[in-house]
Amino acid sequence: MKNFLLLITILTITINGYSQTRTLNIDSTDLELKIKKLDNLLKQTEIHFTQISDSLKTELIHYKAKEDYFSIALADQSNRFSLIITSLLALLALLSYGGYKFELSRMKNDVEKQLAEQMIEFKEYKTKIKSLDSGLKSSSANTFVTVANNYAKENQWNLAFEFYLCAARDHANSALLQMELNIDSKEKEENKSKTFQFVLGNLNPALEMLNNLKADNTFKKDIKNKIEFILEQLDDLNSVDFYEVKDLIAELRIGINNYIK
Repeated sequence: MKNFLLLITILTITINGYSQTRTLNIDSTDLELKIKKLDNLLKQTEIHFTQISDSLKTELIHYKAKEDYFSIALADQSNRFSLIITSLLALLALLSYGGYKFELSRMKNDVEKQLAEQMIEFKEYKTKIKSLDSGLKSSSANTFVTVANNYAKENQWNLAFEFYLCAARDHANSALLQMELNIDSKEKEENKSKTFQFVLGNLNPALEMLNNLKADNTFKKDIKNKIEFILEQLDDLNSVDFYEVKDLIAELRIGINNYIK
């Protein structure tokens, strides 16, 4: 009986041991399988991540290429835009300069036209003024002649001499103005004797009065006091370019200088 119980006990222990050993073996096998699966999963995950990383790198390169392209395109567009703006500004400046030159030319033409018109009017007024001045001097000379004739009648040789010189001066100035108004230079030369006939008509009586003064020394002091005025009248007559007038002026100048010595 004891042996039987011992056998059962041993058998039970053996069975339990075998069962535990089998259980252990089963658990170890499953663990290896799980580890292998985990390794495979890790490898697949690593491969997947590697693929994702490579894809991201490719995309990143692609986007960098796009960024470089757009940067270059933007720089090119910016340069084109700057060139267009510069060209427009240059064109605008050229148009403005062209408009300025056109306006300046137009204003210049207007001013030149106005100046030409005013110059014509000025010449017309100048001619009228010279003609009027010539008439006034001629009238003044005639007045001096009248006064000189009256003094000559009264034997006031000194006063008559002075007024004949004044008349000759004003007649000469009137004749010179008339010559300026006469455009035909040939006609000027041909008509000099006629133009200066009144001047000669005043100088000859003046020379006669001087001869009367030489015959009578009564007025010598008065002539000396007025010698500067008398010489001024003779100097004014030097502007007459006519030999008969110049000869009379020289004769009067010598005569008056000899008289006052």
